[in-house]
Amino acid sequence: MTAPGGSDGPSIGAGVLPEAPTTSPAPPAAPAATGGTNPVRSIVVPGLLTVLFLALAVFCGRRGIVTDTWPAFLPGADSTAITRYVGPWLTAAALALLGAGLSVLALIRGLRARGSRA
Repeated sequence: MTAPGGSDGPSIGAGVLPEAPTTSPAPPAAPAATGGTNPVRSIVVPGLLTVLFLALAVFCGRRGIVTDTWPAFLPGADSTAITRYVGPWLTAAALALLGAGLSVLALIRGLRARGSRA
């Protein structure tokens, strides 16, 4: 029996690793300057999306709450109103509100970026 690293065969890892490069890799490129961004893309588009999402939320919310009128259940009443909540429409309204909120955040970010350049 020989000691580890003896002469009874190749040792594990010997000569397997490649040589280290002699030149250092190029540094990462600097990000592009934000001074030339288009104000339409950073302010107008999020503003329009906010209005669109809010209108969609109102539309879906009105479809999600339905009031049905039935014949009177109690004596002396003309009719009975029953309110139903339609889950898919209310879920769509909630998602539209989420989209509006995210659009508002994008709008605020665009306004702050524009204000910091001035």
